[in-house]
Amino acid sequence: MAYKISRWALRGRPEDFNESRIISQRFLVSCARIRLEQKAMKLTLIPANTKMEANGDGASFDISSSATRTFLCLLTVADQLEQESIDVSIYGSVDGTTWTPKPLLKLPQQFYRGHTKMVLDLSLRPEIKFIRARWELNRWGRGAPLPMFVAGFELAEVPAMSRETPGRSAEAAR
Repeated sequence: MAYKISRWALRGRPEDFNESRIISQRFLVSCARIRLEQKAMKLTLIPANTKMEANGDGASFDISSSATRTFLCLLTVADQLEQESIDVSIYGSVDGTTWTPKPLLKLPQQFYRGHTKMVLDLSLRPEIKFIRARWELNRWGRGAPLPMFVAGFELAEVPAMSRETPGRSAEAAR
């Protein structure tokens, strides 16, 4: 099996290697940088099946140890009443006490059961050390005046792309 490898994945001087040169797998393994993988962070900003009947804030989480500062957000609405909506957003903080005036991420307004996914990328906001969820409920029409949602909100850190992962050109060289 052979791979194409680019200059940045090799040890030594870049000018010693040609980008289009085919290199054996054994040589690739010996030349590639070895990276220590950190376990991806998983955060539960709103625990699953939380019954919400009023606007509220979730607990704050320290994300300063995140390697990528990029998270896949998953909102799961398990139950709701008719004629109501939920707005979920994520706010950030430098110190864990003073929160950003505007949300870092605002998910689309939800009216029904189901899942909603979005990506939160904080790689360009290194000052943000803490995040928390905030939800706002709205109810209109007849019936009970109080809104009610059963939902959960989880974040999973998106792992860094490996520099050693062969690209499309390597697969074509096989």
